[in-house]
Amino acid sequence: MTVTPKRLIRALDTRDGHRCAWHWDGACDVATLVPQHRMNRGMGGSKQAMTIANLVWLCAEFNGLIEADARMARVAVGRGIKVPRNGRYTAADIPIRHAVHGWVLLRDDGFVTPLLEATAYELLDVYGLLNREVG
Repeated sequence: MTVTPKRLIRALDTRDGHRCAWHWDGACDVATLVPQHRMNRGMGGSKQAMTIANLVWLCAEFNGLIEADARMARVAVGRGIKVPRNGRYTAADIPIRHAVHGWVLLRDDGFVTPLLEATAYELLDVYGLLNREVG
């Protein structure tokens, strides 16, 4: 198992605070937050997946749900929290509906680019990830 480097954890806290990307109301227990890789790292942990654009905080409950429940996984894809690997794009290309930032592109430099909701949906459609069941 590849451990997320401390420099990325610090950058994640700087960008998002220590807040879950899923819960708009802050309803989760921050003690259970884990760094979630939006795009799976693959066997052995891909170094390409070790970018700040590929990381969000998720509470353990929702991290487990999006990995175990097919409907929740689809919702997570529609929100850009879970990004399928296919080689055509990186996590930085895919919009995310983030509880801290709203619809944005998470950038590899640790900043965010705000998006209009319509633009986010257009980008998701371009990459074949459009799912209006975003929860």
